[in-house]
Amino acid sequence: MSQQEFDFDKLIFPIKTNVFFSDYWEQQPLIVTREERDYYSQILSIKQIESLIYSRRRDATQIRVINQSQSYFQNSTSQINSDNIFGINEIYNAYYQGNTITLNQLQYSCEPIAILCRNLEKLFHFQVNASIYLTPKQAQGIVPHYDTHDVFILQIEGSKIWHIYDYFCCLPLAKDRQPVPADQLPPRLHEVCLNAGDLIYIPRGYVHEALTSESSSLHLTIAIHPLRLSDLITSAINLASKDCVSLRKSLPIGFFNNKEQVGILTHQFKELLDKITTEINIEDVIDDLAEDLLAKLEPLPDGHFAQIDRLQNLDINSILRKRDGIICHILKKGDSVSIYFPGNHVSAPSFIEPALRFIAETEEFYVNSIPGNISDESKLVLARRLVKEGLLTIVH
Repeated sequence: MSQQEFDFDKLIFPIKTNVFFSDYWEQQPLIVTREERDYYSQILSIKQIESLIYSRRRDATQIRVINQSQSYFQNSTSQINSDNIFGINEIYNAYYQGNTITLNQLQYSCEPIAILCRNLEKLFHFQVNASIYLTPKQAQGIVPHYDTHDVFILQIEGSKIWHIYDYFCCLPLAKDRQPVPADQLPPRLHEVCLNAGDLIYIPRGYVHEALTSESSSLHLTIAIHPLRLSDLITSAINLASKDCVSLRKSLPIGFFNNKEQVGILTHQFKELLDKITTEINIEDVIDDLAEDLLAKLEPLPDGHFAQIDRLQNLDINSILRKRDGIICHILKKGDSVSIYFPGNHVSAPSFIEPALRFIAETEEFYVNSIPGNISDESKLVLARRLVKEGLLTIVH
């Protein structure tokens, strides 16, 4: 199976995708045990960790060295050097002393992880990122806590004992993160030793901790950052505010100590809700969320510089396809239409819409098969632009 095929179905196998979403997503943890220690070997191995650490040690925001949630470099006399670079020997020493090494945002520096995250983004339509945790024997990197995003734990090598408790905060918002006092731990639901090839899904809000015993551990955490219904409402309010000056006015001066103003604001708030439910088109709100999500994503690296070099050779009989990991969304605004994709978008007059929808829905096609009442020369211009801007790649 190729890296591109390592998708959500394979991630949670043998659990069926429809079963996962009906029985587990946002509802309860899932534990998948396998007798295949190399199940995730095509994604990551411990042999790669040293080079990943070496390449990322210049960015102190992307590497952490922790023990019981305490930073090693905050407590150590051996700090990062004057160039803000972690010394690799210092990291070896920290690991020897029982510290966990974590690397964040691995979707930007490890191609198999980038492909996996993009496959999940195509399914969920949520932003996805990845971190790795390398923990020595007899150690615990992080004390009991909960996340404000959903996580999939992929045990890559070694083993780790996980304690999973009930939720401390049910489906928390991103800003709802707080410590979990030791005397307020919810009831324990699971204690499981995760071995290489195993997986855990933990919904946001569920408390968990992990520690090693007689084996070191390398695991990959895939974080799903969901868009909530509250985000839908926030987007609707923002759209309504673009067309309504009164919604862009400030709140009354001293409003929370003025009972009269509270009464006025209550009335205005009800008017706002009525406006949203009667005047805002839900499809416009979805378009706004899609535009925002795709602007945050990046195209996967695939040798696109070479494609740009080939642009002048493109002709009406050339075969094109969408680049790997592309997510498309068509958005109409007035007399123009745009196709959005990771990190970019292309706008055109509205009569180009049939062509853009065909391209969004078709994986591979000839330039001359692009539909719409446009000339061959216009098809070529459109095709060259979509290759240059990063949506398409030239097959032949």
